[in-house]
Order: sequence, then structure tokens, then C-alpha cells
Amino acid sequence: MEIPSEVELRQFVQDLSSQRGLYRLMAELSARQAEALLRGDGADLAAVAARKAEVLGEVEAIDRRAGPLKLRWGAIADAVGPALRAEVEREVEGIRAILAELVSTEDEGQHRLEALRRAAGERLRAVDLGRRAGRAYAGSAPEVSSAEARFLDQVR
Repeated sequence: MEIPSEVELRQFVQDLSSQRGLYRLMAELSARQAEALLRGDGADLAAVAARKAEVLGEVEAIDRRAGPLKLRWGAIADAVGPALRAEVEREVEGIRAILAELVSTEDEGQHRLEALRRAAGERLRAVDLGRRAGRAYAGSAPEVSSAEARFLDQVR
């Protein structure tokens, strides 16, 4: 088992730190997305979605670079100095905490979106029902002037 060089390990810590920052940004963007959704601000939703896609691209680029060392970390962690190992573990814990927050925020946003879709669907169904009821009664009432009858059931 080959132990990475000090430079590679420092780059790994920097990559983890960068990912933590990007995940924090994703959490902030998710909160902004939820707010835009509640406001019905389609332009802001589109801007947030575009920025989230950019951030995910940055995360994936870091994953491609740091991925091999991440996969081997369990096997080499004990061979790394305690200070560096603690630094890596702090970054990993920070990432885990942010990801948990991000997943929670995304889930809340998904539930809000589903509720808005259901409410919109119910409003559309009510409008459609009103139209159908209006069409059903259109033209079916007898032509009666108010002089002829005060009540429709009195029509002869």
C-alpha cells in the first residue's frame, strides 16, 4: 500500500475543504430556492437552478481529482500523522453535517412543491367543474319573462 505524499495529502484536505464550502453554498441555494418557490418567483427559481448545476459541476470536478484518495482513506488513515488525520476527519464531519442539512432542505422544498402542485390541481379542477356545470345548465332553462312568472315552477 502506497502512502500519498505530504503534498497529495494537503491537496486532499484542500479538496475536502473546497467541497465543504460548495456544499454549504448548495444548502444556501436550496433555502433560496424554497423562498423563491413560496414567492412564485420563476426567474429566481431558474437562476438558482442554473447556479446549483454549476456548483454540482464543481463538486464533481473535485470528486474526480480526490475520489481515488477518498476510496483509499480507510486503508491509509492510520499511516498518516495524527494532525493531518484529524484535519481530514474534521472536514469529512463538516461535509456530513452540511449534507444532512442539504438533504433536509431539499426534502422540505420537495414537499412544498408537491403541496403547491396539489393546490394548483385542485383549483384547476374547481374551475373545470364550474365550466362544466355552466355548460350543463346553459340553454336548459325555459325562456320566461319575470312578468309571466315569479317562480320557474309556475311556468305553464
